Amino acid sequence: MLAKVADTYATLAAEQARPKILVASYFDRLGDALPVLASAPVEGLALDFTNAAAANLDGLAAVGGIQDKRLVAGVVNGRNIWAADLTVALSTLSALVELSGSVDVAASCSLLHVPLDVTLETDLDPEIAGWLSFARQKLDEIVTLRRRDPGVAT
Repeated sequence: MLAKVADTYATLAAEQARPKILVASYFDRLGDALPVLASAPVEGLALDFTNAAAANLDGLAAVGGIQDKRLVAGVVNGRNIWAADLTVALSTLSALVELSGSVDVAASCSLLHVPLDVTLETDLDPEIAGWLSFARQKLDEIVTLRRRDPGVAT
C-alpha cells in the first residue's frame, strides 16, 4: 500500500503544470508512512505533534528531516479543550526547525472540534476557565508560539 502512495505522489509531481502539494496528516503518528512521505516529491507536510503523535518528531529525525520541504507543525492540540503547554510546544518547534527547510506553527487539526471562545462561558469558575483553550484561545497560543520562536515561519 505504501508503494502505491509513493507512486501516486511521484505521478502527481511529474506533471508540468501543477499546484504545490502539501500532504496533511491528522490525529496520530505516521509510523511507516513517514519515511515514504518525507521522501515524496511534494513541497510540504502538515503533521500532528500532540499526544501520541509527538512520535512524529522522532520519525522525522530518523529519516534525517525534510530540509527540502515546508513543515506545518501541529503543536497545539485541536481536539481538546485544554490549554497547550507552551513550553513543550516551543521545545518541539525548536527541534523541528533543525529538521525542516521551513516550519509553520499550527493546530494539530481543524479547530472545529472545540467550542469557539472560553470567554463566552460566563458561568465557569475563573480558575477552571484558565485551564481551558477553545478555538480563539488556541489561535492565540499559535500566535504566541510563533512570536517566541523566530525560526518558525508565519
